[in-house]
Amino acid sequence: MDSLNHLGWVVYKSYEIGGYVFGIRTNSELAGEWLNATLAAYETDEEAEPYYSLWIPEEQKAVGKQYNVLYRESDDLLRTVDPARLAQRLLAEVETFTLRRRQDGLFLDACVVERDGLAALVPSPIVPFIRLAGRRVEQELTLPVEPTVGVGPDGSLFAVPRKLHIPEDACQDLAWRLGIDGSVERSVDVPASVDAVCAFHYDPDSPAMMPISRAIAVHAFASMALNLYATRGQGLFGLAKLVDGLPCHVLQEAKPRESFGLLTSVLSREAGELAPAGSGT
Repeated sequence: MDSLNHLGWVVYKSYEIGGYVFGIRTNSELAGEWLNATLAAYETDEEAEPYYSLWIPEEQKAVGKQYNVLYRESDDLLRTVDPARLAQRLLAEVETFTLRRRQDGLFLDACVVERDGLAALVPSPIVPFIRLAGRRVEQELTLPVEPTVGVGPDGSLFAVPRKLHIPEDACQDLAWRLGIDGSVERSVDVPASVDAVCAFHYDPDSPAMMPISRAIAVHAFASMALNLYATRGQGLFGLAKLVDGLPCHVLQEAKPRESFGLLTSVLSREAGELAPAGSGT
């Protein structure tokens, strides 16, 4: 049984992108109108189970904490008071369906987390997980909205280029329809390099944090690649160049607060050993 069924969904849509058919639902008629305006080119008559769910508060307020929530299946991906950021994440999510056959970089289900000018590459699923540790997380860390990054042949990171035909103001449009002045950056800022690489894996019989070889780090992040086969091995060379010379760790905790603490300690640890990425020192 769908664990989210009780949330009062009123709009159901099905879409086909990159050969994948999936459903989106929302509890808001206004958000449903936004879906019509934004993703109409990809709507299909083929019925699909909801893969994404947009939950919108019944009454939007300019002040106070009323979270808009994006789910993927039953996983809580993003909670935000800004509907524009919710739209940004949803559109970045559906963009991933176009990445499987692309060859203009290796695209990872990973993202960059920053703290005090230092950056770590982490698996994207860890971001909503550590957010569960509370408000401190976003007070201490800069967390991305978008779930994917690209790796070039030279090992540099870059924001995923958009290929879908979507109105340029689509993210702000959702906020406007809901009566909120939402805002998102026109371009997503992804640093070309990072200071550390962190994989996550829970093993109760191992230390909470362990250094790993760069070969193991490449293997770990290659498993997060969306188009590894399409890049015909070239993506692995780029990934190897990305991690070359970087400290690599595996963090092994099952609780959000402890995982957050380990991640901040890695970035703090690197603060004493490395200059910020791209500083040239």
